[in-house]
Amino acid sequence: RGRTGGREGWGGRGRRVEAKASDGGTVGEAPLEPTRIYVKAVLDLIAAITPGEIDGISHITGSGLLNVPRLKKDVRYVFDTPLPVPVILTEIQQWGNVAHDEMYRTFNMGMGLCVIVPGRHEAKAVEVLSKHFPSQRVGSVLPGTGVSVPSNGIELTGAEEHF
Repeated sequence: RGRTGGREGWGGRGRRVEAKASDGGTVGEAPLEPTRIYVKAVLDLIAAITPGEIDGISHITGSGLLNVPRLKKDVRYVFDTPLPVPVILTEIQQWGNVAHDEMYRTFNMGMGLCVIVPGRHEAKAVEVLSKHFPSQRVGSVLPGTGVSVPSNGIELTGAEEHF
């Protein structure tokens, strides 16, 4: 048997189950949320920032935060103030007993777009992007390699091996 309307499914031995997420939605509804399209926000940002001053833009999809080092591999991306993780991802992690670092290697963990600008453009970038979706400064680019989310104990070093 299969799912019905993305909400209900069939458990073992023919038992009917409906997995509810703690935010009130169902597990089947979460993946059906429309994909956010970033084109307008990025075009507005390009128009607002001095030409050539955007150092990189990364769409965080499959491979999670490992998408960011594709911009430049010989630096360290430190996400010291990450965006909140959506409830559904936290619950997938718990239900699947998925390691914390594996979640960051696989899912966007709430951050679908990462824009890298010099510090002097940080406030303007946040202002422009916030007109389209919740935005904030999430970290820094430092000497080194890999990806780090210190507040969550995540160190994705050697990320280049996964590209």
